[in-house]
Order: sequence, then structure tokens, then C-alpha cells
Amino acid sequence: MANRIALLFETTSGPSRDIQLDALEEMTDVQITITNLSRTHLLKLLRRAGKSVEAGDSLIFYSITCCGASSPDLIRFLAEWRALGVDVSFLSEGTVIQGSTGNKPDVLTLLNRHCRFMVAEKNAQIAAEGGPNGRPKKLTEDQRPDINAMLEKPGATIDTVAKTLGVGRSTLYLFLSKAKDRKE
Repeated sequence: MANRIALLFETTSGPSRDIQLDALEEMTDVQITITNLSRTHLLKLLRRAGKSVEAGDSLIFYSITCCGASSPDLIRFLAEWRALGVDVSFLSEGTVIQGSTGNKPDVLTLLNRHCRFMVAEKNAQIAAEGGPNGRPKKLTEDQRPDINAMLEKPGATIDTVAKTLGVGRSTLYLFLSKAKDRKE
């Protein structure tokens, strides 16, 4: 028999968890309060409740306003579950996104690919403009004179300077080696 799982989401501006529960409790087998739209997170919560999700099961939200996620994250969530054959419903909107085990790409799969492409495109554009790509740098060129002065002090070691700067030895070695590469 197919499971009907209510997904409750605490939001600041949408319907409260209690309103969601009142509307979904009678029509579902289990009610799970989620904090993010991650398949891994949901599966972990379901395991704790002694449940699993299989093709033919239904995940039911009270409303799309109760998802608490960005549009790309919501699209990814819907596409993942649909690909596994799990229906996702939004009660207030009267919308059901039916699970599919077919190989043909659907709108959600295409939107998911598009969202991933747009993130990659944005990152490439930032890199092309010389902007930060990835994590912020732990050490910057502005710090180089201070780092060199620290290393020139009697008894200074890479270990002590790295600790003072709050970075690992390998980070400091890499930073210093890049400066040598530029000089050569």
C-alpha cells in the first residue's frame, strides 16, 4: 500500500505548522516536520519515524508557500522525487506532480538542468570579470608585507606564523610558493 506522507514546514509568513497539520493529518499516514528541502534530510527523518519512500508513494504539502526554499531548490526537490516515481502534492493549490519512472525528460528535469546551468554560467561570468570564484581567500596580497615581516623575525617558523594568521601550514606554504612563482 502506498504511503501518504505530510511534509510540514515552519514558516514565518505562511500557514503555521498547526494549520498544516490540521489539514493533512486525517489524509496522511505519517506527518514529518522538515527544515529544508533536501532528499537526504527527508529520508533521514523518515527512517527515524520507521518509514521509507517508494515509487507510488505521495509527499503532500499543505501549500507551495510552506516549502521554505528557493525556486531552484524546489525544482530540484520535485525533479528528484518525480524521477523516483513519487508524487508530490500541494493541497491548497490542488496540484499533483505525478511520479514518473520513464526515461523521457520532463519539464521539471529540464528546469533542474537549467538552474544548474545558470549557476555555472554565473560563476563563469564572475571569474571572467576577475571576481571571487569559490571560497574567499584566507590570505591576500595585502597581507604579504606583514607575513614577510613575521617570517624575518628571529625564531619565526612557518608553524608560528601560520598559527598567528589562523591558517594551516599548507595554506601558508602555498601562498608563499605562489609569490615565488610570480617572481620567476
